[in-house]
Amino acid sequence: MNEISSARVAHQSFIQDSIKSYNHERLFCKAAALVVAAGAFIVQVNVSTPGVVSLFALGAAFILLVLWLQDTHHYQTKCAYAKLHDISRMAEQTDFDMDVDRYRTQTTFANALWAPPASWLYIGLIFIVALLSLF
Repeated sequence: MNEISSARVAHQSFIQDSIKSYNHERLFCKAAALVVAAGAFIVQVNVSTPGVVSLFALGAAFILLVLWLQDTHHYQTKCAYAKLHDISRMAEQTDFDMDVDRYRTQTTFANALWAPPASWLYIGLIFIVALLSLF
């Protein structure tokens, strides 16, 4: 009995570590997005050639879009691990499986893409970078 409970605790701990690592990845995506937006602003302030500013703004908007999609992927995977954690925590016997593909349907990519805190940040940054290319 003690072996099963210690193995179960180790499994739960591994799932929680996976959830934490995806939270760190999401935080990195958001920090990188802020750095890219700040870089686009610095280019707009320091460069006087409008074509160069527009090119940098377009590149920054593309990078922000890629970071948003990456953040969405991490959010969807984190939700799948959270669902696995809930199911394995409530189960009488743990199968010690870490496959979360069957739980991805619970949080679709579109729902993860438009999750309010992250989507507001990325939409706002893309909008600001697009405005910088106009002025």
